[in-house]
Order: sequence, then structure tokens, then C-alpha cells
Amino acid sequence: MLRSHKVARTLGCRNLWTRVTTTGPTIQDCVQAATAKLPSKRPDLCIALVSKSFDSYGLDKALAKVNPKHTVGCVVDHVPGARHGVSLLLAYDERVVPFHVLDGPERPKVRSISVGRWGRPDDFDRLRFQGNRLDDKGWDAFGTISRPARQFDLPEPLAQTEESPSFVFLASDNEPDHLLHALDHQFPNAAKLGVIGASTPFVNGMPYTLYADKQELGAGIVGFACYSNPKSLSMQVEHEALEPLGEPMTITRCRGNIILDLDQAGATGLLLELIRRGQSAKIAKDQEFYLGMHHSDTLDPEQMTVSRITSGDPSRGNMSIDTTSDLKVGQVVQFMTRKKNVEVLTNADESAITFGVVDKDHTIDAAPLQRSTECKVYENVFGGASENGLIVGKPSMESHILDVPHSVLRISPLQ
Repeated sequence: MLRSHKVARTLGCRNLWTRVTTTGPTIQDCVQAATAKLPSKRPDLCIALVSKSFDSYGLDKALAKVNPKHTVGCVVDHVPGARHGVSLLLAYDERVVPFHVLDGPERPKVRSISVGRWGRPDDFDRLRFQGNRLDDKGWDAFGTISRPARQFDLPEPLAQTEESPSFVFLASDNEPDHLLHALDHQFPNAAKLGVIGASTPFVNGMPYTLYADKQELGAGIVGFACYSNPKSLSMQVEHEALEPLGEPMTITRCRGNIILDLDQAGATGLLLELIRRGQSAKIAKDQEFYLGMHHSDTLDPEQMTVSRITSGDPSRGNMSIDTTSDLKVGQVVQFMTRKKNVEVLTNADESAITFGVVDKDHTIDAAPLQRSTECKVYENVFGGASENGLIVGKPSMESHILDVPHSVLRISPLQ
């Protein structure tokens, strides 16, 4: 399952997922080369991830020969193996329900109400609908950054059934949190996974480029729920460029996404002390630091999430964490720092579906790219990397955006 048709196992002798990634001069060339490796029947669904290195997209016309019943996907920074290319995952005889969430003034936004966040210039257009509750009502309004989720917050195709999907895939702009909260509330045992699209304002004038059937959207969410795969997906997150800084600590005072005290002491002061101790290891004060947050009493690393530390106040000890989930008193956390730069998804991986996070200073358009003049096909390969992050929602855990540079999400069915 989630494997090429040459090696695919079946459910009920009929279910089939096929993966293929291709590189070539144009999207049309890439898709045409991929069709030779696809089953001849019409797919129920095509997930398409397109590297933003193409001069133009036109995915709908390129997929005409494949003729999927439904298409979802987005433009990413690069695809595995080929970097410049197209990565396709196609479903045959699978029970899938596609959906999309359009952007607009009434769409609930979540990430703007966390304290200590700031935007890049290319964020401004897509933030035009967002208000900041702190600006309107001040600190007294900030007791939590969580919002209650309800079934009717789901897209209509998903709200019409109480049956839980086996997994949900999303391609989104930077505001998937409200939908993720609703999915976690309604389907806590379903895996949620996906990618935040790459920024494309300097490519085609749209903040993002998302695909929903024949539509090309500049913001919102597209995705599908799969109901025909009864087994859970194995999801493994790897932070290859991070290492622990100091020992684990316990949150003793917090508010929303703000840590006030760790082990009864100011959080920012503790981090600065660790930085001073690490000067012999050339830890710079201006480098980025992260916080690993455990979500189980056993401190299982598979149930730990990592977020960026966005700001701190040494005089008060307050520290802001780049998360949209409320931190909890008693929660064990771990400071982390970057140890090295590593390339993300440079090799084609046939053992798993792979998604990665690109360092914003090292995207595919930050340096000259050697584009292929001939088509090359990577069978059994699917995935993509984005500078804006990934969507990770393991069963029975709260879903979140993973935007730690050089992190990788590997997905494979349980055997």
C-alpha cells in the first residue's frame, strides 16, 4: 500500500497506490514520462507535488492523459531525487473523499493570535484577512491560544459522515490549524499528514499554488480523506540537524504559548546560561534555538514535537514558543540547537514516502539550478520539501506544523 504498482500489496485484492517522480524540461514532459510507468486504468485520485523551479505550471493540461477523477496537490520547493520535477501519488480503486477550504474573510485563522510571532514580507498578502486579538483586547484576552473544534468546522464532504478515515492528506497555506483542530476532535485515531506549500509570489504572483481538481488556488487548503485502508500509517519524524542543549526541564509556569518558568526559574535566563556554557563549542547568541516538547510521561521521542523559540525577555524570564497549542504545567521540555546543515530529500527513497523542511536561506531558487534537458523517471518515489513546513498528526496526538529546517517525515504502512 502506498507503493508502486509493480510491488504493491492489495487490500481485498483491489486497492492500489502508485508512486512515481520524474524530472524534465517542462511539467508536460515530466507527466508524459511518468505515464509509461502507470497502470492503464483511470485513477480515482492524483496527488501532485510540483517543484517551483518551473517557469510555468499548467498542471491540469499536463494531467489530461492521466485523467484522474480528482486532483489535489501544490507547488513545493523541490521533489526527492530529481529536485526539479514532478512527484505523483495515484490511487486506484481506493475510497477517497476530496475536499477543499477556500480562503476569505470568514475563514478562521489561528496562527496570528500566538504571542511572539512575526511575518516575512511575503506573508502580508495572505494575512490581509487576519486580525490580531492581542491588538484589539490586550494581554488580558490571552489566556489560551487553543480554540474549541466542532464537527461543523469540517469541510462538508467530511462532516456528512461519522465514519473515521484511516488517514487525511492536506496541502495548505500557513493556516491549516483550525481544520487540524477539527480533524483531531472528530477523528482522533486517524493520521493527518501533508505539506505547507512553497511560497510562489515571485513565480506566478500567488502566495501559494494549490491544486483542487481543475482549480489553481493562491491560498486555502486542499486534501482528501482515505476510507478504504484499514491499517494505520507509520509516521516517523527525524530532526537530523538538531542536538540537545542541556538537560530536560519541567514547565512550572506558563500561559498559552509563553513559558514563564522552567524548574522554578526564568526560562530565558536558563537558555542564556546554557549558551554561555557552550561558548567553547562556538554556540552563537544569534543562532536559532528550538524546544522539544514531550507529550507522554514516558518521554517517548516518538511523542515529542519540536518548535522554534521565537523570542525571550531576560528580565522577566518569559519565552515565546512558535506553537498554536497551549503549553502545560508539568510538561517536560528540552532545549535544542542546530548542529549542522544537511540537504533534504536529495536522494530518491523507495522505502517510504518522504517529506522535508527546507532552510529558508537554502531554497531551490537561492542558487542556480541545473535543470534536466532529458526526462528521468524514479519509480516507487513520492514526496516533496517545502520551506514553509509539513503537517504532522500521528494517531491520538495533536496535529501540528513542523517547520524545523532539515527535518524529515517518513511515512510507510504498518506491516
